[in-house]
Amino acid sequence: YTANPGGIGHSWFKRLFIDRQYQNSEVAEDYVFIPAKIYDNLALMEADPGYVDKLKNLPEDLRKAFLDGDWNVFAGQFFGEWRKDRHVVRPFTIPDHWRKWRSIDWGFKDHTAVYWYACDEDGRTYVYRELYINQTLGSAVAKMVYDLSLGEEIKYTVAGHDMWAKRGTDFSEGENIAETFSKNGVHVEKADIARLVGWNRVREYLADASDSIPHVQVFETCQNLVRTIPQMVYDERRTEDMADGMEDHCVDSLRYGLMSRPLKSQPLEDTEKPFISRHKEKAIQRFKNVKKRVL
Repeated sequence: YTANPGGIGHSWFKRLFIDRQYQNSEVAEDYVFIPAKIYDNLALMEADPGYVDKLKNLPEDLRKAFLDGDWNVFAGQFFGEWRKDRHVVRPFTIPDHWRKWRSIDWGFKDHTAVYWYACDEDGRTYVYRELYINQTLGSAVAKMVYDLSLGEEIKYTVAGHDMWAKRGTDFSEGENIAETFSKNGVHVEKADIARLVGWNRVREYLADASDSIPHVQVFETCQNLVRTIPQMVYDERRTEDMADGMEDHCVDSLRYGLMSRPLKSQPLEDTEKPFISRHKEKAIQRFKNVKKRVL
């Protein structure tokens, strides 16, 4: 094949040749990627010396794709703010006092996407764990989520509303998936599923904070979220929404998690102080302030 970034086959081509992620009978030895940029095409450079300038003057997404050969950016990309080198970080130990929560986009035939989040004292959110699985009963998925969360204080878990539909997928007649999860130690709440507002919320988190670092950081171990975020494209008919028929389970779960209005963590020194001690200190300080005014 010869190809440029973008177009209907972008995700398939990128998975095989760029990301080298193989499925079923696909074998790594069958696929080789040989990058070729404009500067390698000596005949074209000689015939049209101004061609490079034409590429430099393209809109940013097209320029990065056609001039730089960047397969993470292409025309029509839904999350044009996404940059793997800026949004993806190596895993580290999450401090115990950071506020943690989870999100779930449920699927049986399709994938279930579960994410764990932690928010630091400055309000930056880290997506630090991923469970991406299909063809698995709700009770089994719930047990996995419960086991993966052992030893952590999870404030809440939000999920798509289809978990409350009566599907009868478990042995208890009429029991919905949310009830099945609750029976297995994972209480879930209905997420805010507003799509357009939700996508805007995701973009706000992808943007830089005042320290020039994005509001959200994703651990590199969340491989499916990292893989699918840049694959999402706009719907040609609904210009503000995402196109249908894509592998959007990860980004839907992310939207639920970020729409839950997470709170930043309290500094460690405050959380370590006993409740009565903190209030005693405040009372003493108020007394000092009053005494100063009287004097």
